[in-house]
Amino acid sequence: MVNQANITFKYLQGVGANYGSFYKVITGYIEHRFYSQDAEREENMLSLSAWQKNYENAILSANEAERVILRTEGEREKVKEKEEVVKRQIEDLKQVLAHYENEKERLKHDEVKYKEAHEVAKVRMQELGTQLKEAQAKQREIDRGGCSLVYGGPREPPCVVNVNLKTNDWFFCTC
Repeated sequence: MVNQANITFKYLQGVGANYGSFYKVITGYIEHRFYSQDAEREENMLSLSAWQKNYENAILSANEAERVILRTEGEREKVKEKEEVVKRQIEDLKQVLAHYENEKERLKHDEVKYKEAHEVAKVRMQELGTQLKEAQAKQREIDRGGCSLVYGGPREPPCVVNVNLKTNDWFFCTC
């Protein structure tokens, strides 16, 4: 049988056929037949006590295999439980991450808002600085006697020279 298979494989090789999977199947079949025939011969030669010993060994092997199966199933269950815990932790971390990403976006928005407010305040400071300089110049002019201040009351006229911030009183120049 081996001889016939080898001749066939050489023929297939000669014609350039891909016989790799076919080769494995045929060699597996031949091997199986060989071991089957060998087992049959051995089986015929064994005595009753040898059969008993083989039976006991097979029972022991089956029991050991069953213990291994039970142990590995238990270990597999533990792994599944740990996997579920890890999945829950991952989900929790995703939620925490989303929270921090939202917080980061809020802080960016706040930063832009406060930066704009800061710029507005800087412009207002410059305006107030200019107004202060103008008021100081008017005050110096008044102090030199060039103008007189008239009390205007607690409201703002169009030409304010000096304002009392505590009372909101103002004075204007008559020059």
